[in-house]
Amino acid sequence: MDLDVTTRFQGDDAVLAVDGEIDLTTCKHLREKLDATDAAPVKNVVIDLTGVGFIDSTGLSVLVGAAKHAHEGGRGFGVVADGHLRELLRITGLDTVMEVHRRLDQALAEKPLGA
Repeated sequence: MDLDVTTRFQGDDAVLAVDGEIDLTTCKHLREKLDATDAAPVKNVVIDLTGVGFIDSTGLSVLVGAAKHAHEGGRGFGVVADGHLRELLRITGLDTVMEVHRRLDQALAEKPLGA
């Protein structure tokens, strides 16, 4: 399965919309897209995971690393997730490491996102 990551900039936010599966073979692509936001003058990074059907431990590791990197750089970090993925983030305790929202508009309205 492929992974499509689209980045758009909206005010002070970088929004990455992810579609597909995040696993060992695709997580490098997500990491590269996240790294590309480092040069942008944004205050928050939001990853929209509503198009993700599957994520494995390497994908979760990328999210944790991205949250840590954002916070160290003084940026907010949040994800948008629903259904089973939202539940996975809760069960693993990752909802305490990053802001988890049900909808993109909610994520963008709440600032800063855990900075």
